Amino acid sequence: MQHHSARSGYRGTKVRAQGIAVPRGKSFFEEPNSDTFDQWKYPLFVKPNRSGSSFGVSRIETPEEFSAAFKEAQKEDKEVIVEEGITGVEVGCGVLRANYDFASNKELDESATQGIAITEIVPTESTFFDYEAKYSGKSQEITPARIPAETSATIEQISIRTYDLLGLKGIVRMDYIIDQERGPVLIEVNSIPGLSPASIVPQQVAYRGWQLHHVLSVLAEEHIA
Repeated sequence: MQHHSARSGYRGTKVRAQGIAVPRGKSFFEEPNSDTFDQWKYPLFVKPNRSGSSFGVSRIETPEEFSAAFKEAQKEDKEVIVEEGITGVEVGCGVLRANYDFASNKELDESATQGIAITEIVPTESTFFDYEAKYSGKSQEITPARIPAETSATIEQISIRTYDLLGLKGIVRMDYIIDQERGPVLIEVNSIPGLSPASIVPQQVAYRGWQLHHVLSVLAEEHIA
């Protein structure tokens, strides 16, 4: 199955340079000719660079659909990302940085980047993890993800590395497609993930047996200090 999500802030070039697998993609401020993608593999995902909840994201199968999809994305942001679709299992990994080890309930001498958990995302009525799938019960979100332990460890390592590489703060969710040949491919760095009961990160926090209000309090206190 082909899945995709909207990335909050396109950083593909920077992480690709560090050897982290990302989809083939390019950003535009003005609509390019559709023949720009003649050598690309469809379907393509056309999405605003900065948007939440998959607003403005389109999955297109033909060049004829491109112009309408580009205009839809620009309703959310002037910069538009075009990426090739990837086939595989989609998962999301929550990450945070704090001077507290939530797993052992201990304060740390200095802040450390920590993985929360990995969730498998299975849209049930759409071709990708769009707004309806996220908030209208049209997806299954399974924590922990049904993937090999070795793959989980790899995804957590990549997520921690990416978090530090990009200088992120607070709670972040990173989404991947696990491609059979390439392994985990980073498709989204969501620097402002949802924290509603239906959102993935609170589900991951609950799975770990942590209290969300405690996690947020620790992060807030560090930010204020």
